[in-house]
Amino acid sequence: TIHGTNTVSTQSASLIIPVNDKPCSPPNSVIHGTGHDPAYPRNIYKSDRILLNSFTLINCLLQTNVIYKWAIADIVSNFPVQIPETIDVKKAELRLPERTLDYGNYIVRLSSNMVGTFGLEGHDDIYLRVKKTPLQVGISGGNERNAGWNKTLVIDAASKTIDLDLNPGMKDTEIRFTFICQLYYTSGSAVKIRIEEVLDGMTLVTGDSSGCLNKAKSKMSPKAGVIKMSTDHLLLESVYNITVIATKDDRISTFTQKLTIVPGDPLQIDVR
Repeated sequence: TIHGTNTVSTQSASLIIPVNDKPCSPPNSVIHGTGHDPAYPRNIYKSDRILLNSFTLINCLLQTNVIYKWAIADIVSNFPVQIPETIDVKKAELRLPERTLDYGNYIVRLSSNMVGTFGLEGHDDIYLRVKKTPLQVGISGGNERNAGWNKTLVIDAASKTIDLDLNPGMKDTEIRFTFICQLYYTSGSAVKIRIEEVLDGMTLVTGDSSGCLNKAKSKMSPKAGVIKMSTDHLLLESVYNITVIATKDDRISTFTQKLTIVPGDPLQIDVR
């Protein structure tokens, strides 16, 4: 204890210093992996499961058992993150289920203490940047499929497109779809490349167009991610590339399906 006195007041300050009969230093705990430099945080997607492992060097003759405690704080606001009670924060490793952390930048601290000692604490920090997960996009039928000529064709991207950052069961109403159709190959004649784009129910055509989506007797619902049409205007024994572009906030993902027009009514199988 130190005392300070002047002509009008007296102030005291105290510091408790542990004195042990055997040498004991604070545990040296280190979190495995990258992210120790705040300029180079560890990048993860919101849909990722996070596993943080650590190792501890012990230099203590009094005790060999260590108490661990994990804590997370938002770097911008400096507010602590409320970690769900179902997550064990008192082990040498930390497991965070997917979508535990929202988008942003975080500091994760591991504190460690020797059991039964006072003032012998070590800690290590890493920095995390949680990013948006790319949209998972597809078309029913997979990468390639056959469609019968003069049949009803459903191009369904909605059921195959997922935002993995949403909790299971949540309905996503923010994904928008654009469909592009391109004649890729036709037997017996050269093909002039033509591309037709369907966006919000309107068809935009570039190049030489003789019909793919724009001449279809179709029910187009690109906002819902589904196009339903007859194939009677498509060329038999020809191959078309159907591309869907899914957008949400600043994320864009694409998927292309190779569609072959054949006689009859072929069996539909998902091929990825």
